[in-house]
Amino acid sequence: DQSDGAMQPFQPAPDQQVEMVDQAKLMEILTNIQNSLNAQSPEDIPTSLDDVQRVDISESLGEILNTDQDDGVVSAVDRESSDVINLVTLLYGAIWDDESVPIPIKELIGRTQITIIKVALSDTTFFNKENHPARAILNEFASAGIGWTEVEKLEEDPLYKKIQDLVEIILNEYDDDISFFEELISHFRAFRAGEAK
Repeated sequence: DQSDGAMQPFQPAPDQQVEMVDQAKLMEILTNIQNSLNAQSPEDIPTSLDDVQRVDISESLGEILNTDQDDGVVSAVDRESSDVINLVTLLYGAIWDDESVPIPIKELIGRTQITIIKVALSDTTFFNKENHPARAILNEFASAGIGWTEVEKLEEDPLYKKIQDLVEIILNEYDDDISFFEELISHFRAFRAGEAK
């Protein structure tokens, strides 16, 4: 049963040969999923959960892994990587389930999921450091959303626009350098301090 969205440890059939996917290939597949999502990102700002395209990364990954395989060969992701993907998915699940974060803000945060999976796969401190910059930026976005009142014209709302801009930067400019997130956090905090005045 995969209904909880978690990747299951892969069990091949007796006559199947398992080919493990290395990290570089896994990153490439994640990038491809990201690109196809970006191409489909909604024109309209979602206002209800039904409007939001939530992607099951595990399912997409499973489909892609086994699309081009020869008969009798199945691709699998190693246990450690699949654990990382599951944990990041849970992290986003917690943001989704937090009713104090407005849906338009959740949707923006949700767009960063694949980038954050890549960060977690390449940086073993992601889950160990409570204040890891890539986790901290998600918390900053979510907490900014908590006190935010939805406005008629979201595209003109300073907070929504700022988070949207930073999400675009995360999607397009992250290149394995964690200080990238630290800069975004200080930038976002300065913006919020300015707004508070």
